[in-house]
Amino acid sequence: MSSVIIREVEDLDIFIEEAIEFDQNKISEYLKEFNKKVDLGVFRANTSFYDREWMAMIGGVEKPIVFPSEIEMKNLSRLFDRDMREFELAYRSFILFSFATPNITIAFNLAMKRLAKNFNTSSISKAEEPSIAKFIGYIRISEEKSLLFQELFDELEFREVGERILPEFEEIFQFSDIINNIVENNNLLKYKNYLLTIMWWKICSILPLRPSEFVRTKFNCIYKENNGFYLKVRRSKSKTGKRIKNISSADEYYLEDIVNIDKHLFYLILKYQDILISEFNYTEQTELFPAVILGNTINGNRKKNINIVSAYDLLVNLKRFYKNIVANEYGLNPISKYIKREKNINYIGELTPYDARHIAIINLVLMGTDVLEVMHLAGHTNVNTAYGYFNHIKEFSKGYALGYAKSIANTKLKKETINTTNQGMKKRNQCKGNEDFHRILNTIKGKEIKPKKVEGGYCHYQNIDNDKSHCFFYERNHILCQFFVRDNIKVIEKEIKRVEDDIDATVKVLIDLIKDMDGISKFNELYQTTSYRLANNISKLANLNKKYIMEE
Repeated sequence: MSSVIIREVEDLDIFIEEAIEFDQNKISEYLKEFNKKVDLGVFRANTSFYDREWMAMIGGVEKPIVFPSEIEMKNLSRLFDRDMREFELAYRSFILFSFATPNITIAFNLAMKRLAKNFNTSSISKAEEPSIAKFIGYIRISEEKSLLFQELFDELEFREVGERILPEFEEIFQFSDIINNIVENNNLLKYKNYLLTIMWWKICSILPLRPSEFVRTKFNCIYKENNGFYLKVRRSKSKTGKRIKNISSADEYYLEDIVNIDKHLFYLILKYQDILISEFNYTEQTELFPAVILGNTINGNRKKNINIVSAYDLLVNLKRFYKNIVANEYGLNPISKYIKREKNINYIGELTPYDARHIAIINLVLMGTDVLEVMHLAGHTNVNTAYGYFNHIKEFSKGYALGYAKSIANTKLKKETINTTNQGMKKRNQCKGNEDFHRILNTIKGKEIKPKKVEGGYCHYQNIDNDKSHCFFYERNHILCQFFVRDNIKVIEKEIKRVEDDIDATVKVLIDLIKDMDGISKFNELYQTTSYRLANNISKLANLNKKYIMEE
């Protein structure tokens, strides 16, 4: 049994690396990055960005990257619906940014050459699919062209890949807000056709289950014991390398695991079970997600999995949820994370079933969960697989902080109240009450208090001379306080840079700890302290980004 308590964080503190998107106006940035790699010796000296061949140094050995010919570039540009020169810039800059995995990048280049010759995605091997999908996410394609690659995208959903392309963080927060709004403020029966999607997000965004494991959860999966709440989940034996005597049997194919959950998730599952029995007349009570919740979609021309819910059913249900609920009820335009966006349209990037697992794993990492527990909860048996997530935390952290700031500054959902677990927010609310009290008192007395000059701006807290509690709480970092008014936006920019540098340094310490976890006597203590420092810096960075966005 796992000793980690999986708790849902009200603000959904998720930390995922967001995909870099191509911008043809950033050519100077691409050239600068290329020249930097030439100076480092990654590419041979005197190599130019638009040379037909880049000679790369990989592990002390030179290997050539021969770009597609002019005819091949023209074919590819038509395939991806881009001007040839624009496409070539996107192609070369993608190679440049993805060169941290050189062998995969070289394989991608060869796959694209084959694609240029036959225009058939069936020529792409299973090993090459993730890199092709990542490039499509980088360049973004039209909705019409996306149909050509749709089968490839759907196939990727059923295979776990290392680095995933995700929607913008702000849009992940919006999706979470929609689900929470439905669960907390609406009658679930109104959304009974989408219970599969709702329960997937509420469970898998905090507990990293694979979609196939999620849909095979048994009906009697929750129980209470000694004031604790528990959830029984299934883990695929095939993913752990265990021998399976009879692969046709679900009980043989999966092993059972038990994790602690919080009471909110426990009672939501209980409520969902009651709906299955009362509204769907589900009397068998064997599967938590029986075929009856799919309604009419289970019948018709369906030729396989007639009596069960599959991972593909979850994908279809999620797409319908985006179309019928996210778009029609909340006014957001769902769009694939691979498709190019038009201006002045209120888009929301579509999540896919495997994304929630990726989100949950990184969330566990940055909550300070023990490395072995992260591996256990994710179903990883190889520490190198788990280590891959730690290796990208810096980007995840900064991406989360900016996305969270945007979601606060530009929220689309109207809520009567916003619950938060952030202690800093609670403290600021308390401070606001004190500030209002002293402002009113001073007005009655006819006393005018001028803002107090502090580093970088002015403090508008009326009782600052007598009450320094805010200063101590923020460790005299005035720019984080709501009563601080900047003297110049450059101050915020400077502080953002300082916190980002601190995040970089903290992540380096965290990674070094992971590398030598067996040789450090106080590893757990140091790991948790470092994770806490990182989480604190992420909170600061999100606050600073919010202030910067609102000041612009």
